Amino acid sequence: MDNKYHKLYVVDTSVTAKLFIDEELGYEVKQIYRQAIRKEFYLLAPELTCYELTNVLTKAAMPLAEVKEHLRFFEELIKNETLTIVPYSLEILNKASEIASIDTKGQGYISSFDATFHALAILMNAVFITADKSHYRKTKDLVGSIVLLENFYSTG
Repeated sequence: MDNKYHKLYVVDTSVTAKLFIDEELGYEVKQIYRQAIRKEFYLLAPELTCYELTNVLTKAAMPLAEVKEHLRFFEELIKNETLTIVPYSLEILNKASEIASIDTKGQGYISSFDATFHALAILMNAVFITADKSHYRKTKDLVGSIVLLENFYSTG
């Protein structure tokens, strides 16, 4: 995976969850993942996404068997390299700490969880795709390397 020739994106759990939960912009997320299957670009996420996705799915109004089926499908996305899970590293944690410590000029704090995804994007020279409008608003000018899911196909 050489970013010199291929576009890299870090996908937020708020994006990946739309593969499994019927929400607005679900079609766009499926299209993003289809393009990743075709290797038109590469998708990355920190290891944290596995736990966040499990949390989102178990809190959704769906039977446990369905949650487990979705998690099996998610595992297949990882196994077939549609989504690359990047393990914990001190470098990611340090960059996430820097991002979470940024003064947002009264717009609220930046979650360390959100900052972890954003840190990975910066370290990998990638763009962070999020559906989290609050995180986008707080970081688009201060951190950069971010696109809101609803704008992905108009700017991506």
